[in-house]
Amino acid sequence: GKELVVLSVRSRSHGKAFFVGDGMTDLEARGAVDLFIGFGGVRIRERVRQACPVYITDPRLSGIIPHVMEVAG
Repeated sequence: GKELVVLSVRSRSHGKAFFVGDGMTDLEARGAVDLFIGFGGVRIRERVRQACPVYITDPRLSGIIPHVMEVAG
């Protein structure tokens, strides 16, 4: 599913890949990206929170910027 889509996109591009997801099916893409960011700005899903290296709860996606910048270097 989602991991295959991300891998397909990555095969045609260069640089780092990031994924922001809020559900268990989004976690499928973890292995295909440089950073997976869990998003709980609408609804916090504890299982997703526990599985993510980064988890934001602010409804504004601007909270991902520092994390992306750190990995992007």
